[in-house]
Amino acid sequence: MRRATSIAAQNIGAGNWQRVHRSAAVGFGFNLLFTGVLVTLCMFFQTEILSLFLPDAHRSLEIAEHIVSTTF
Repeated sequence: MRRATSIAAQNIGAGNWQRVHRSAAVGFGFNLLFTGVLVTLCMFFQTEILSLFLPDAHRSLEIAEHIVSTTF
């Protein structure tokens, strides 16, 4: 989002409002796309991702899976 903000700021300074709106829309679209991809990956691979940070045969992994599944 920082890049879109920088581009929008440059276009505001240039007085080019059409490009300000376009760069904001494109930045929002990319942000939505990347967030959607990451959330989808986390939903499908939640056990694998959590096992990177938690021990495999431990109750904390079960609790974390429950928390993630209720969050999504």
